[in-house]
Amino acid sequence: MSFRLLVCLPTYNEEDSIVLMIEQMRSTGYDFVVCDGFSKDATAALAKSQGVKILARKHKGKGWAIRSGLDYAQANGYSHMATIDCDNTYRVDDIKRLAECAENGQYDLVIGERPFECIAWHRRIANQWISLYTNLLWRSGTRDIVSGLRIYRVKSYVNTLKANSFDLEPRSLALACKKGWRYTSLPIAYGERLGESKANLVELLRIMWGASHEKFTK
Repeated sequence: MSFRLLVCLPTYNEEDSIVLMIEQMRSTGYDFVVCDGFSKDATAALAKSQGVKILARKHKGKGWAIRSGLDYAQANGYSHMATIDCDNTYRVDDIKRLAECAENGQYDLVIGERPFECIAWHRRIANQWISLYTNLLWRSGTRDIVSGLRIYRVKSYVNTLKANSFDLEPRSLALACKKGWRYTSLPIAYGERLGESKANLVELLRIMWGASHEKFTK
């Protein structure tokens, strides 16, 4: 299959940034969809008013959003799927660089590596602990385990990724390590977020669980 990219925008209460994100995505020329997680604000309505395809998902959780996106990508003939958080921290221009890397290097997973100095100190500490823990388990050599900008090879992940929530990021890398898939990371830009963070202690524990789950299952 020739390289064909879909971009999936997972959303939950992103009314402060979703319209801007849609405008920015249109400038890239890539096909994209929104997968909303039962937002309690106007996120879904705003996306719909912009004429964007909105995917349904079975449950709340970022993992479910990405799994829904992978199903849609496979059904519609896309070879790869990019994901980018919709809080304005990531730059859509970086998608092209990651896409070129995925295509030219035949990678199953390409992760956008954020500059840690641009991340709030408390989140930076959490991210570094997650990365340390995951690398101890898998020896992946990956610096930014939980980056929200990445590209997946659809055929590799569509039937194997079982993440439900924020365990998505470490679990997708763990799968690549476990199955011997090709993966890499590239430096990207990172800025200030719009709206409130969805991360909390429960999600942090889920992330840690996600890093270890694939280690102890077949």
